[in-house]
Amino acid sequence: MRSPTGPRLAAVTAAVEHIRATADECWSAVTPLQVSALRPSSTVPCMNPPNMGEGEPKHSLAVLIPPDSSGVADLNFVAHISEDEYMRYTSAMEIIGRLDNRNRTTLDLIERNYQHIKSLHSFYYRLFSNAREKGRVGAFDAGIAISVAVANWLMAVRLHLDHEETRIKRQYGKDSPEVQSFKSACSRAYDDSFAYRFLYKLRNFTVHCGLPLGSVNLRIPAEDERKRGIIQHIEFLLDRDLLLNGFGSWGTVKAELNAMPKNFSAVPLIDEAMPLIREIMDEIIRADITAALPHVPVALEALERTGDLNGGMAGIIQWSYMTDGGLNLTSMRWIGHESVLKLASVAAHEDPLAALRQPADPMPRHGVSPEMQYRAERGIAVLQSWLQDNGTPNFTQTLNRLIEEDGNVEPVVTGLVNTAADLLYLAALATNTTPEVILSDLSARQPHPEQPRPDGEA
Repeated sequence: MRSPTGPRLAAVTAAVEHIRATADECWSAVTPLQVSALRPSSTVPCMNPPNMGEGEPKHSLAVLIPPDSSGVADLNFVAHISEDEYMRYTSAMEIIGRLDNRNRTTLDLIERNYQHIKSLHSFYYRLFSNAREKGRVGAFDAGIAISVAVANWLMAVRLHLDHEETRIKRQYGKDSPEVQSFKSACSRAYDDSFAYRFLYKLRNFTVHCGLPLGSVNLRIPAEDERKRGIIQHIEFLLDRDLLLNGFGSWGTVKAELNAMPKNFSAVPLIDEAMPLIREIMDEIIRADITAALPHVPVALEALERTGDLNGGMAGIIQWSYMTDGGLNLTSMRWIGHESVLKLASVAAHEDPLAALRQPADPMPRHGVSPEMQYRAERGIAVLQSWLQDNGTPNFTQTLNRLIEEDGNVEPVVTGLVNTAADLLYLAALATNTTPEVILSDLSARQPHPEQPRPDGEA
C-alpha cells in the first residue's frame, strides 16, 4: 500500500520529535537516578552542599530538571533542611502520595474488560445481522469469545477488590475507619443489587465449574428489522438450571437465581454492576483524600521553599558525600506539585472528591478521557476521508485541514494509531486469529527493501 502523499512531513517530523522528547522526560522522572548522570545546571544556580563530614547523611530540597539534548538531567539543590524538617516533609508526601501511587492497574483492568465485553457484543450483533457476513464467524466461536471476556471481567473485579482491601489494611490498619468504610461500600453494593450479588457468586462458579455461558441462540428478527436488512439476531445466554445444578454455593442468591428465566444474558447485569464497583472505588479515593488533606499545608511549605521549578520536579532528598567527592543519593521523594495544589484548592469542600470533579476543574471519572475521545474522532475522520476520497486532492486537503486546526499532528497520529489497533483487533476476532498473526501476514507481503516494488517505485 502506498503512503498518502501531500501531508506536511515537517509537521509529522516535529511531532515525532516532541513525542520522543516527552517520553524521555517521563522516563527520567520515574526511573532511579544515577548520580553519574547528574551535573550542576548551567542555567539554574546550584546551591553547593555544606562542608560536612564524609558519609554523614544530609537533607535538602532540590529540583530535578528533565534531560536536555545530551540526555543529562540537572539536580539543583535549592535549600538545605534539618533532619526534623526532612522527616516532616517526607511523612506528609508519603500520605499525599497514596493518591498518586494507588494501584490503578486493577481498576483499569475492570474498565478495559467491560469495554471489551460491550465491543464484542456489539460487533457480533452487527456481524450476524448482516447477510453479507453470514457464515464468516461461527456462532460457537463467538460464544467462546464472549464467555472468556465475561470471565476476565469477573476475575478482574475480584482481583481489584482483594488488592484494594489489602492495601488499605496495610496503610490504615485492619480496624481503621477507612477499612470499615470500604467494607460498608462493598456490603451496600451486595445487599442492594441482585446483579452485583449474582456476579459475585458467578465468579466463584467460573473458577470452580467452568466458563459462564449456557447457549448461543440465533433467532429470527422482527418484521421491521427484516426490512432494515437484519437477517438474524445472535444472543449469548446463561443457563439457569446449569448454574444451579453445577454449583452448590450460591447461598441466598440461589432463590433469586431460581426465579430468573430459563435463559438470560449476563451483559445487562454487568451494566448494572459497573456503577456500583465505581462507587466502591470512589469510597476508597475519598478516604485517601480525607487522610491526605491535613498534610497539604506541610507540602505547600516545602513547595514554597523550592521556589521556581523551571519545568522540573521538586524533591526531598537525603544524601551524603562519597570518598571521591561525589554525591550518594540515599533517598528521594518527589513532591507532586499538581496533586498538592489540587488538594489545596478543594480542602474546604464538604466532599473533596465531588469538588475535584466539578466542571470548572474536570477530572475524568473512569474510562475514555475527553482528550482520547477527541483523538479517536480525528482518526476516524481521516479514515472516512480516505475511504471516500483516496487518491484525490480532497483527501490531502482534509488531512492538512485537521492538522492545521489542531496546530499539531499529534491528535491525528494518535487517533489513527488507536483506531487502527481497534480495527486490527476486530479483524482478528472476525477471522478467528490474533492481531499478531495479521500483522505478521501483512509484513510478509511487503517487498524486501532490496527487492523492487511491483509498480517500479524506489
